[in-house]
Amino acid sequence: MIVAFRLRAAFAAGLLLVPACTDGSSAPDTRAPESDPSSVLAMRALPRFGDWVASQVRIGTLPPPSAWPVLVGAGDIAECYQPPVPPTLAAARAQALTSPAAATAALLDRIPGTVIAIGDNAYEYGSHFDYLACYDPTWGRHLQRTRPATGNHEYITPGAAGYFTYFGTRRSAFPLGYYSYNVGSWHVVVLNSTPQVYSCYPPEVTEVVRDPRWPEPLDVEPTSAALGRLCAGDVAQQAWLIDDLATHSAYRCTVAYFHHPRFSSGNHGNHYQMQKIWDIMYAHGVDVVLSGHDHDYERFAPQNPDGVHDPAFGIREIVVGTGGSTLRSANERMANSEVLITDTYGVLALGLGSGGYGWAFVATDRSVLDSGSSGCHAPPST
Repeated sequence: MIVAFRLRAAFAAGLLLVPACTDGSSAPDTRAPESDPSSVLAMRALPRFGDWVASQVRIGTLPPPSAWPVLVGAGDIAECYQPPVPPTLAAARAQALTSPAAATAALLDRIPGTVIAIGDNAYEYGSHFDYLACYDPTWGRHLQRTRPATGNHEYITPGAAGYFTYFGTRRSAFPLGYYSYNVGSWHVVVLNSTPQVYSCYPPEVTEVVRDPRWPEPLDVEPTSAALGRLCAGDVAQQAWLIDDLATHSAYRCTVAYFHHPRFSSGNHGNHYQMQKIWDIMYAHGVDVVLSGHDHDYERFAPQNPDGVHDPAFGIREIVVGTGGSTLRSANERMANSEVLITDTYGVLALGLGSGGYGWAFVATDRSVLDSGSSGCHAPPST
């Protein structure tokens, strides 16, 4: 099933202003990729972010009269052989060049900004071989501007060793895998959702090797927000997140990305294991969350952590598991799901303006299938 509303709402007044200068990053990396003036966007000339992205992927380069940082990427990316027995490295790299990940990487070639790899970046096992064979010939050419996140497939290799080896200890925030940085007038949070999910309930026992340091999970899968809150989960990561968001509360706008979606109509469905993370983000006024795991594209209206439409303080979640791995059909549509596309590879571009943002999902044929804009909001009153 394909449901694709082509929304191209013009930016609200005030969103087309030149943003503040790029700020320094918090640990582990104090220099955000967007600090490079060559990787900023031209926004003033176009009233619609989706139109800019469509022009950019057709033309390649537009003059930059103003600076809007951009995050661009997807999850569930590089798949270049069929397990369990991989081919030689040379053969796998050759196959990668004709894979769907090669087509999405070609979009990255034309869209400047910070590349975000939202987990399950190298199939099947997230090993160093998989990264060298499947990821490196495709998305790997954008390594120097990539800020990655882990997925569960990274943890099929114990300790996500392939991920941390490929991206390096500094860029990947070894050994915990969560970190934050600042770009323009935005604070960006990167979480490691796998320990949180598998410390609550292991939804797919064949898609991860449990780390013995993770707490023992619940005996019963949480199937509601209330049950999700019963799981302690990755307490250390939650404490870090609270501190990080409080420390950066002066930033008007915040985006987070991590692999497992709290809300999804896709094959895996809702991950109530992420409930406490969503509670924290909502309380601190996070505006946008990007996830993968389900191999489709889905955009939700702003919601509170219980899945109730909340246009004033809700978090807009976008699932973009369309980086190159095999696409999958969806289940019954969730409440507040506004756009669902299940048969198209592509990347999401997120323009980070001063006080607002624009988004555009661009397919490998260079068509923009979903776009729009919204303003940022303050935390809900306590």
